Amino acid sequence: MPERKAFRYITFLLLLWCDFGQLTAQEYILVGSLTVDGAGSYTYKLQFKDSAGTIKGFSITDIGGKNQTRSAVTGSINESKKELVFREVNISNTKSTAARDSFCFVHARLKLAGMKKGKALKGRFTGYRSGGKSQCAKGSIVLYSATDVLDKLMKQNPTADSLLKPLKARLREPDTSQTNATTVNSGSSFETTYTSSTATLELWDDQHIDGDIVSVLHNRQTILSRHSLASTRKQLTFQLTGKTDTIALVAISEGSEPSNTAMLKLTTGSSIHYLKASSKLNTPTYIILRAKGSN
Repeated sequence: MPERKAFRYITFLLLLWCDFGQLTAQEYILVGSLTVDGAGSYTYKLQFKDSAGTIKGFSITDIGGKNQTRSAVTGSINESKKELVFREVNISNTKSTAARDSFCFVHARLKLAGMKKGKALKGRFTGYRSGGKSQCAKGSIVLYSATDVLDKLMKQNPTADSLLKPLKARLREPDTSQTNATTVNSGSSFETTYTSSTATLELWDDQHIDGDIVSVLHNRQTILSRHSLASTRKQLTFQLTGKTDTIALVAISEGSEPSNTAMLKLTTGSSIHYLKASSKLNTPTYIILRAKGSN
């Protein structure tokens, strides 16, 4: 069964087992659909953590589709009202080729809704352009608790393990850029080894966009010049020498909130490293890549 068909099948079965008690846990994973009035429906995932009623996490629209988009989310939970309020604040990454100023950011208010044999979170949303003033869409959202249902499906139908495990892993994807990031301060370096022939570096600003500008050098050669950091990731791919390679992140501007801070994702082969690089003017931050077995 194709993954999209499996997703629709699982969403239907969620009605039988979903329970709002799942929202008493520290981390929430909800899946379902987002329907735009007069336009159509999209798969939708919401994953976040709760701290004293305040939530922070991310959403994914059109899961696995050609327009899959991941957005940062903030909001709140009101347990007494059984209500979840959230809004998308910026785009982390997207497969869509549409112009960025055409994106609609969801602002939603969802309430617990009874079903015959289960419960869901349902409500309306309004979409706003970046800046939150101009409306661009309206519609509805239905979300169900995800992971416990997948566990039950796998236990009741062991032959489906090979189909459901990859989907289950995708739904539980953590936002490791925050939790597992290594801090690298200005003038210092992060070192690792590699066995691959290429490396990929993604860089973005995961906090307030304040005008940070950086250049990136690989072995003293500029591969990215005067790039303004944004919430959207900039990806660079370059050939490795098979010996020792040096990547320098150079701060061109520290913006309105010094110092210059960038989130980095470094990928070499199957190895992935998240780095929080803090750079000052004229004092680069370095990444040292050493080929395994080289002197």
